[in-house]
Amino acid sequence: SNHTQCHQAQQFFNQWWPQSALTNAFYTLCYRVGATQAWTTLQGLLGVTATGALDQATFQALLSNNNHALLAQQLLASITTPLSGK
Repeated sequence: SNHTQCHQAQQFFNQWWPQSALTNAFYTLCYRVGATQAWTTLQGLLGVTATGALDQATFQALLSNNNHALLAQQLLASITTPLSGK
């Protein structure tokens, strides 16, 4: 289920970046829009292929990204940004 995927993502983020803003932001986004959309959004911000799931390219991009605080802000901003057409 969606909550299971979000829980797995939370475990992944907590393993690598415990108590970080990015970990909290991803978890918030995941529960709001679902795991697939949350990963897709993060992948768009990282500039990697959007697969809607954690993959090696996404992991590498997260490891090499040195501004997780900004990523966290962008993830949270994506929640409040209205979708076009509304």
